Amino acid sequence: MHLIGENLPADAVISWDLHDHGVRTNGTEATMTVPAGTSDGPIWVFVLGWPWGIFGTTEFTYDP
Repeated sequence: MHLIGENLPADAVISWDLHDHGVRTNGTEATMTVPAGTSDGPIWVFVLGWPWGIFGTTEFTYDP
């Protein structure tokens, strides 16, 4: 997964589909390998601790 944003913390925790993953960022990008999805359909990806939670995020789907 390649996440692009603004003002990402240097040590971010990215959450998706019941997973949390600690990752280093450069402030605008984070790249990580994610496991296979646990279900079909949409998932939400967000940085833990950001005030928007899942409500200000984009919906993604797994591509097998």
